[in-house]
Amino acid sequence: MWLRLTLPKGLFIAAFFCALLLGASAAYLGYWFSSSHRVDAPGETFVVHQGWPLQTIANELEAKSIIFHPRFFSLMARLFGDATRIHAGEYVLSADMSPAAILKKFTDGDVILYRVTLPEGMTSAQFVDVLNGIPELEGKITDVPAEGTLMPETYTFQRGMLRSTILEEVQGKMSLLVDKLWESRPADTILKSKMDFITLASIVEKETAAAAERPLIAAVFLNRLKLGMPLQADPTVVYGLTKGKCSLGKRLLKSDLQTPSPYNTYLNPGLPPRPIANPGKEALQAVMNPAPVNYLYFVANGPHSHVFASNLAEHNKNHSNWRRIRSKQDATSDK
Repeated sequence: MWLRLTLPKGLFIAAFFCALLLGASAAYLGYWFSSSHRVDAPGETFVVHQGWPLQTIANELEAKSIIFHPRFFSLMARLFGDATRIHAGEYVLSADMSPAAILKKFTDGDVILYRVTLPEGMTSAQFVDVLNGIPELEGKITDVPAEGTLMPETYTFQRGMLRSTILEEVQGKMSLLVDKLWESRPADTILKSKMDFITLASIVEKETAAAAERPLIAAVFLNRLKLGMPLQADPTVVYGLTKGKCSLGKRLLKSDLQTPSPYNTYLNPGLPPRPIANPGKEALQAVMNPAPVNYLYFVANGPHSHVFASNLAEHNKNHSNWRRIRSKQDATSDK
């Protein structure tokens, strides 16, 4: 026997209207969540700080008139399972973005990325000054890393990142590259340690910005080391005078070359005690793969180039030519 259950007419009507109301509410929520409500409003940036709960994010969005129903925003985020997947960071929110699009941007971590470049040959003190001067970063760096431990490159970061985090990345990349290149060093290299390797590369880096010249200059210094000749590298003298904190601001004088310093390679034989800057990949590779030449000297013959010699007589001739070029330049600049 089948039992037939019937609902009272009033209860049926009430249930119908409840279902209708729920459907209408869901439809409104869906419409509100997927539609932009900032007509003619400008786009703007919005920062989600680390550790902010969902309701705080929603309230801040409302305070900036980016959304108008923070509770609905929080509810929909929880319904979609996105409440715990929001990334901290700085976001660009355009005027036509719906709450759903804003939430997706937060969960995708589509943050604004900034860039900082460590150029080849920059000293560690100079790079720390650059990092400490970036307002989007946090946590001041007080200890300057050793020279030669930072990898020249362009790095990306987002607002609120710790400066120390960037520094760790920069140091990690340099360590990996140096280890890799040192493992492939020539069996007959005169360099005794990774420190020697980086130190010589830093001198090569400071001597020239021309990629084609780096293997030649590396060869000159390696040839000199093998013969026990002083390196006589001007950049090491400059580093001894400035400690890498600033540029010398003038042309080197004979008195500078006679100023005692552990970094003065005119007065001291061999390599200086430490690197004088942070060399780039090409300078490091040049030291590991120097040009097969017997050059022992080089001198500038223009603003970005050098001329090389294997004996002192030839070098003196080249040097005299450079003095003439520089005299003409000085005379022109004085007019």
